[in-house]
Amino acid sequence: RVLVEGGQHRAQDQIATAEGTSISVRNLFYNVPARRNFLKSDPVEFRHVQEEFIRVALAHPEIHFEFHHNDNQVFDLRPGNLRQRIAGVFGKLYNERLVPVEEETSIVRVEGYVGKPEFAKKSRGEQYFYVNGRFIKDPYLHHAVNAAFDSLLPGDAYPSYWLRLQVDPASIDVNIHPTKTEIKFSYDKDIYAILRSAVKRAIGRFSVAPSLDFEQEPSFEVPLAKLDQIPRQPEIRINPNYNPFRTGEEPKRFEVGSTPDRAETRQWLPMHREETTIRHSESLIIPSAETSEQRLLRIFEDLDDFRFVHVGQGIASASHPEGLVLIHLAGARERVLYEDNLRYLSSKPAVSQQQLFPVQVQFNPNDYLVVCELLPELQKLGFDLAEFGGNTLVVQGRPAELDAGDESSVLHELVERFKQQTRDSATLPVHERLARSFARTQVQRQRSPFASREIRQLAIDLLHCEEPFAGLSGEVLLRSFDSTQLQNLIQPNRSTQHA
Repeated sequence: RVLVEGGQHRAQDQIATAEGTSISVRNLFYNVPARRNFLKSDPVEFRHVQEEFIRVALAHPEIHFEFHHNDNQVFDLRPGNLRQRIAGVFGKLYNERLVPVEEETSIVRVEGYVGKPEFAKKSRGEQYFYVNGRFIKDPYLHHAVNAAFDSLLPGDAYPSYWLRLQVDPASIDVNIHPTKTEIKFSYDKDIYAILRSAVKRAIGRFSVAPSLDFEQEPSFEVPLAKLDQIPRQPEIRINPNYNPFRTGEEPKRFEVGSTPDRAETRQWLPMHREETTIRHSESLIIPSAETSEQRLLRIFEDLDDFRFVHVGQGIASASHPEGLVLIHLAGARERVLYEDNLRYLSSKPAVSQQQLFPVQVQFNPNDYLVVCELLPELQKLGFDLAEFGGNTLVVQGRPAELDAGDESSVLHELVERFKQQTRDSATLPVHERLARSFARTQVQRQRSPFASREIRQLAIDLLHCEEPFAGLSGEVLLRSFDSTQLQNLIQPNRSTQHA
């Protein structure tokens, strides 16, 4: 037993205890009050301690680790291999998400696991590099793993990996960072190429990535009787005078190489000049000072037979006696849900649908701490959650608009988006970040297309919001055009005709 207090060595003696090492730290900054004032909240500091514990536990899966906090056991990790240790730390569900990686060369030996692409996260939480048994952070090696997942992940997703590298200690420099979490490799480019190839081959070997089909396409097969024949060049035949609305007259055929009549060519130029191109629907959604919130609300509420038509890219349009209206469907629904969630969090909690059979949802250690911090706010959004132990929560009730069976996936997506919001908009209050995250999670799960009456109701709900014309990402949500504006948009350009 070794006892150190205030930087002074107080005692060192032999005692009877179980085999192993037990480390206990108390009142770490009792004599440094200035540093203690810069500590964050207890849950945040606990996450930092837990993350350091996880790094050490993953580095030595052959050692039995226990982690206690406030007299509660957080981890009890039995000795085993790396796969068992990952499942013990992050949950049993990770056992089926892992793809083994193994490569050995004269420069480096690579072993470990990467996560399957469909389980990629929107935050960098499950990325661990170990070099000779020590945890490191290396953006260059991280780029190598990302390159191996190229075209398999969306732009806002990050792969999970637990990779151990064994190199010659003489070929690395560990003294370039005070915490020893960054090192310098003598053969960094070679290690980059080996690591990228090892991960890419592991993904392809276990049929995670699409593979090439080297079987001959049947349409490419040529009959034996035609092997000696010269292929005939296909002929192109077009008819510039074809009009599907013309009846009673046989259209003339025009072949490549022939010269059309001069009278026909004279008709082409006016047709080309008078041709008008309707701009993309998104370019029509431009903020205008002439648009009035009261006018739009009157239009939607007065016209009972108001019919919307999808024009693509999540935009719906509808004509009415005064002009045309465009609405950004996903952005509008996101705005309405965001303001609803803010009301639930501030004043009026949402209705919770109680579960006949409660559902258990398991999280990784860091996500579990995030959910526990957000429990009061999640209760207001309609989630009835209770701690079950082992990084698991029991869902006893869900928001009324949430379908049964989606509790686990929604909560995991919500936590990922909240962590992303925390990284991108850390200055916003917690309830605003949570309201944004839940709104985007709800919109992401909206799979069925909108009916006309649903779009009309969505437009009315949007106009009752505090900011009906701006989305959460700054996009314009609603735009109205009167007949004069529409004529200006689609009339031919006079200056081009004169030119």
